[in-house]
Amino acid sequence: MAQYCEQFSQFNSPAMVVEVRKTIEEFAGLDLFEFEMAQIANFLCDSVEEMRTLVPSLARVDETQLQELLHRLANIRKFAA
Repeated sequence: MAQYCEQFSQFNSPAMVVEVRKTIEEFAGLDLFEFEMAQIANFLCDSVEEMRTLVPSLARVDETQLQELLHRLANIRKFAA
């Protein structure tokens, strides 16, 4: 299991994981469930449509705010590479 996580992890450092978690939690107004937060971090989708397809419960979340969250996460991933 640990080997799988290391191989497919999008985040290479504990600091990066903390930054992603902090960024997701900043969108507390979205009332995200823990499962949804985990899936957003794991999938790192490029679009709201893709994210909602993978996590249908996100259909209740405002599209503009969800897009902003995905944009911020993409920036974290880009600058960490």
